[in-house]
Order: sequence, then structure tokens, then C-alpha cells
Amino acid sequence: MSRSLLLHVVPPPVLGDSPAGNGWRSLLLAASALLIYRWPALASWLEWQRGSPEIWRMLTCHLVHFSTNHLFWDLAPFFLLAFLCERIHARRFVLTLLTAAIVIPLTVEWYAPSLTTYRGLSGLCSALFGMLVANGFFDELHVGRRVGVLVWLACAVAFGLKLSIELAYGVTVFADNLSGYVPVPVAHAAGFGVGVFIRAVGAIATPADRMPRHDDDCSFSPCP
Repeated sequence: MSRSLLLHVVPPPVLGDSPAGNGWRSLLLAASALLIYRWPALASWLEWQRGSPEIWRMLTCHLVHFSTNHLFWDLAPFFLLAFLCERIHARRFVLTLLTAAIVIPLTVEWYAPSLTTYRGLSGLCSALFGMLVANGFFDELHVGRRVGVLVWLACAVAFGLKLSIELAYGVTVFADNLSGYVPVPVAHAAGFGVGVFIRAVGAIATPADRMPRHDDDCSFSPCP
């Protein structure tokens, strides 16, 4: 990844009114998932259960996991994506997570009738990936970089291929399928859609997150 594209994904810290976060929200969520996994007795109280009247399960189910393998393949990409997205725009990061946390269980309720329980950060990972892809796409489109636009479109296509494999074969692409859980592509699709939608709405109001970059910051190149 070139320095230019890297600076677009992870903008350098800026003081003042910058929308960028410092990563503490990402760390808090990751730590919460780890702590909950250490107390398996909490799982039945926090997982989403079909027909359950406890509304809090819609939010807490994302922090519960079926196995160590499940936790690893959810938590590792989640922390990376969360850190990147929080650095880009903290408020949009929080809005994406909160919206996806509600939309995903509702999607499972309506479109995955065979599932009686739902756990895991994978849906939220998909939401953050959608936010990241959409942010990169609109940012590159705003500055007129065709190659960058194509790169982010390719990322979206790759995610679509992953969903297609999960739908067609009922297997996970990365995690071990013998770990006691099955992929929920409708949850991943819903999460990705939320992330893209939140960023697209932001693009209407603000065409791009104009953070300091190598081509407009004298610290990276001589000023004209």
C-alpha cells in the first residue's frame, strides 16, 4: 500500500475540531468481548434469542462468542477495522456500530428463521468494513483518483464474493467450520449495508473527510 493510500485510510492525528478518535472506544469494545468470553455463564444472558423479550440482547449479542476460534476470527479483524474507522471519524464510527447493532438482529429475526440464537462481532465487522470501503471510495472520488476508486470498488466486490460463498455453501470463509457455529451471511450483508449507508449519507452533507494528506501538507512534500 502506497504512502498516499495509507494516509487516506489512517489520517494523521489532528488537534482541535478533528472528527478523528484516538481508539479508546475500539479498545473498550474489544476488551469487553474478551472479558465476556472469560465468563461463559454470561452467554445465555447476553446472546440474541429468538422470541426473547429482553431488548438488551440486541446490543449485547455481538460481544458473545461460541468458541475461541470464533472469538479470534471476529475480534482480530474487528479491532483493526474499529481502530481505522474510529481514527477516520469517531462520531460516524459510533453511529455505524449502534445502527448495525440494532439492524443485524432484526435482519436475523426476519431473514434467518432457522436460527434460534445469534452471537459474534462478524456483523459489526462487516458494518465497519462497509464504512471503510465507502469512506475510501468517496474520498478518492472527491479528489479524482481513478485508481483509488477502483481499489475500493474491488474491495466491495471481494466482500460480495465472500457473501456468495457463505450463501452457496453454508461455510465460513476464514474461521473453522467445526467450532459450533454457522455463517450468517444475511447479518454480514446487513452490517455492510449499514456501513455504506451511513458513510453515503455523510458524503451528501460533506463530500469527503478532508484530513491532512501528503499532497496538501508541507510536512510530506515541499510547499510550492
